[in-house]
Amino acid sequence: MNATMLAAPDLDAAADLALQAAARLWYGVAVIGATLFALAATAVTVQAATGIDVDAWSRFMAGTDPAGRRLASSMLAATALAAAIVCGSVGLQLLPRMRAASPRFQRCNAAALPALASAAAVVTLALAAARVDGQDAVQLAPQVLGAILVLVFAEKARGAALAGDRLDQRIALLRVALVAGAPWLARAGFMLWVLVNQGPVGFDPGSVEGPAIALFGFGGVLVPLVILDAYLFAQASATRPARLGMAVALLAFTALAGGGIVAAALGVWLPLA
Repeated sequence: MNATMLAAPDLDAAADLALQAAARLWYGVAVIGATLFALAATAVTVQAATGIDVDAWSRFMAGTDPAGRRLASSMLAATALAAAIVCGSVGLQLLPRMRAASPRFQRCNAAALPALASAAAVVTLALAAARVDGQDAVQLAPQVLGAILVLVFAEKARGAALAGDRLDQRIALLRVALVAGAPWLARAGFMLWVLVNQGPVGFDPGSVEGPAIALFGFGGVLVPLVILDAYLFAQASATRPARLGMAVALLAFTALAGGGIVAAALGVWLPLA
């Protein structure tokens, strides 16, 4: 009986440790994906603007209109860099040691992130409204949804900061980072889909239109939010199976996201960069 009572806390601690490790791995992969996508978008924009490779953007973002390519590529590169900065900076907010070591920097960082993310979201909405790159409604809808959600969550982060609720502020910032990173996740998932199916399935490779495009566009925005809510529920749960199950689910999703990053990086991002 005593052995059983001693083992239970150890198993609970193991479940907590597994869930935390899986969450950190998941977010670490997200930061890597956002950074690689931002660097690739920036490199493509520079190549196109300087004349080194004027067709690089059409290969990086198939289905866009050449007439609006330069403005669209510049704005996408800027928003992708902003997303990568937000993802990395929010990651610092989640580390207790970093919060303890530099509280003033963390407060300034947390205050600046909503403004940066909101500015990128406004740019995204402006590009979508102008349709400068010729994308259709199916391609634009997830971008508009993501930008609106970023504005909503950024405002929640500001409200939590004013109320002095640091936990709610960090959760809101995490939601901001996940939604801001939707473009890289959608592209990584799409490339993994093409790789697994050994070719285009569910979309027209010429026009880059079809249900698969909408699926990955909306999935890049909504799936991370669902996973985050499930993680928060499991973290607060008193049941060990819920935490272990969520840890396994997070590891599975991280493996898929990592596979997509490798497929996108090797197939598109790194060759063009």
